[in-house]
Amino acid sequence: MAFLAGAPGAHAIANGDEADAARTPWVVSITDDTDERLPVAGRCGGSLIAPRVVLTAAHCLEGLEDDALVVAGRQAVGQPAERSARIARVRTHPRYRLEHPFGGGHQESTATSDIGLIELATPIDGPVLRLAPARAERLTRPGHAARLWGYGPIFGRPGACTDPPGTLPPCFAPGSLHQAGLRLLSRRSCARSYPRALDSTMLCSIDRTGARRAHACPGDSGSPLAVRDRGSWVQVGVVSWGAEVKRRRCDDTDLPMVMANVPALRPWIARTIRRLG
Repeated sequence: MAFLAGAPGAHAIANGDEADAARTPWVVSITDDTDERLPVAGRCGGSLIAPRVVLTAAHCLEGLEDDALVVAGRQAVGQPAERSARIARVRTHPRYRLEHPFGGGHQESTATSDIGLIELATPIDGPVLRLAPARAERLTRPGHAARLWGYGPIFGRPGACTDPPGTLPPCFAPGSLHQAGLRLLSRRSCARSYPRALDSTMLCSIDRTGARRAHACPGDSGSPLAVRDRGSWVQVGVVSWGAEVKRRRCDDTDLPMVMANVPALRPWIARTIRRLG
């Protein structure tokens, strides 16, 4: 999977807003805790869906270090990890694969069935994020309001990332929790931007609020996309790929984002959690 193309100064999710981590205690960062100030290729987000289970993107699990740490509910990467756990084992969807419908190399790849689970060595206490059930058409209909959270890196901070936005491969530096309000997009509409690249394991979303549209950036992969249902958040997507497949910057694009479709992949999630015990 491609690393999502570069972020603007002072933002993780490009053109998003600061989020209050106390309101989303189930959003996690997956990181190498040896020194979070250093560039760390592959840092991702995820969601705590059970005390010992994290949902993320399958491509986030490729080459994951043995000492990787999952941290939940903190305001910024680099802050004390009060709710954290080591990784015990990981599982990726058996049909996960990378494809290159627009040419290019690894960083311009799309991904199908891009979902994976992390079993934690110890439980993380606190609220968990509810997943949309299989065949949840009412929660994923086009036009439905949704929200994305992520800890993607901060560019333009002295002593941190010095690469300009859009540099590939991206530089990673500690990010703070950001959010963006999005709308779900039909596959037909999304295919106008990404012809011959979509399948049923994918869910598209887009920011239609203005000229500076929000978009996921490096380090936001694996982060949750959720909708409101009966007064609470329900996860319908996992950040997978987007503007980078056409070598477009995440801070300057009107292209949709593509998520792993949680309802479509829910049967595998349920079976795998049962096997994890």
